[in-house]
Amino acid sequence: MTVYVFGIDGASPKLIEEYIEEGVLPNFEKLRQESAYGDLETVFPPITPCAWTSFLTGKQPGKHGIYDFSVRKNQEDFDIVTSADVGSDTIYDLMNRHNKKVGSLGIPLTYPPKEVDGYMVSGLPIDKIDEDKVYPSKLWSDIQEMGGLSIHASTFTGDNEEEYIQSHHDQIDQMEKVYFNLMDRYDLDLNLVLFPNTDTMAHWMWKYIDEDHPDHPEGNRYSDCLKQVYIRMDEILGRLREKIGEDDYLIAMSDHGFGPVHKNIYLNNLFREEGLLKFKNKPMTLMRRGLLDTGITPDRGYRLVSKLGLEEYVVQSEQKEDGGFISKIASLPVLSEEDIDWENTEAFVRGNFGQIYLNSDLQGEEREKVIEKVEDVLYSFRDPETGEKIIENIQRKEERYHGQEIDKAPDLLFFTKDLKYMSWRHFEFGSSKKIKSSPSRTGHHKMDGIFHITGPGISKSKELEGLKIIDVAPTILNLLDLPVPRDIDGEPITSAFSGERKVEYEEKELEGIDF
Repeated sequence: MTVYVFGIDGASPKLIEEYIEEGVLPNFEKLRQESAYGDLETVFPPITPCAWTSFLTGKQPGKHGIYDFSVRKNQEDFDIVTSADVGSDTIYDLMNRHNKKVGSLGIPLTYPPKEVDGYMVSGLPIDKIDEDKVYPSKLWSDIQEMGGLSIHASTFTGDNEEEYIQSHHDQIDQMEKVYFNLMDRYDLDLNLVLFPNTDTMAHWMWKYIDEDHPDHPEGNRYSDCLKQVYIRMDEILGRLREKIGEDDYLIAMSDHGFGPVHKNIYLNNLFREEGLLKFKNKPMTLMRRGLLDTGITPDRGYRLVSKLGLEEYVVQSEQKEDGGFISKIASLPVLSEEDIDWENTEAFVRGNFGQIYLNSDLQGEEREKVIEKVEDVLYSFRDPETGEKIIENIQRKEERYHGQEIDKAPDLLFFTKDLKYMSWRHFEFGSSKKIKSSPSRTGHHKMDGIFHITGPGISKSKELEGLKIIDVAPTILNLLDLPVPRDIDGEPITSAFSGERKVEYEEKELEGIDF
């Protein structure tokens, strides 16, 4: 018996429902009829490494320590996260502990890859796949013989729609070939795969498919571009269901949903205006501030680079260890975190979903006063065009998270109205404005993804409620008749079964597990 997890990154329940009604997703329609299913609530922030790590661990971020693509190392330094930063056992560790065989293809935050009885091909945020990104390392030569595998589609520049869309289909074809080839080669207890394209394309192409988006180009030729990707997922789902056995289980899921982004907000500019963020008083910083104030910003620079056709050179340059020559030249006039006076800064924003960090030296009453000021500033922030409040809710990290990794969490989190305002590119002060229409990404993550489960004893055509992404790992363990560690936050989804389903929990602390 094998448990198959078919991951469709960012798959939207709303879009799948719409496309099923149009009759273009016959395999998803059949899956719904033959599965227990429901919306799957993700964790906050609903961003790839945070969500998939919660899937892999069955725990909220306070226990695994991943809150974004980067992690705060000290007062002013952030590093890109890797699997080494995960502060908890994952499903891979548990499979190893119980001598189970596992295959993993493209799951985020699996670099460096773990040694497993099976295989592992790392996923985001790596820039490319090679022998260092796979286990066993010899697997890379096998993948090359299959035709290779890219982790990214091409770069979207704003006017290369056809090339960009085709690159996604090419990547899907590669992933499909490798996936089914590996399936034939390995006899596994757990088979995990993630197709990223329903997410990555939606970021840049949402305005083309959404007639209600303020930047929707009327009469554009790409209004079905994302639908075609969902159709490819439907085809692969159908092929997968033909291959799996009657005793196998299938979980089809996404780590979050997707929807429109109408405007970007640049809150460090707001914090600077309100005296919460300070800059160094050095000549280069003063020059960069002057350029920013006059409108010479990274946003404009990137648009110029795209028009000149140099975007691929910049991307390739950025992937070099030293950042590359073009990157160094381009960064000279750009105001960045290196220009912040950290000693006198009280609060700053970093990340895509409202992560606010306070000066780590703030304590007691002084810290409370800064928090109150941040709250006042954010709750007073309004969209100048509509007059609506942008920030709907602010939480302290202790209100949302718990666990041994909470010290890595941002101090405050905020939620924008309908998540249609996106906190954006603070690490380089991308704009001199506090709010403006999104120049590039017009779609972003929402809190609810999809979940379907089929297999022996699973109810058919049963809609489930209250599902959470942290419930999936303990569900997998239960399907494999393995005990669920007691420090896991999620619960096995026993409501999916047509009859009673027993759950075994570990009765004692195991080495390496922090209860």
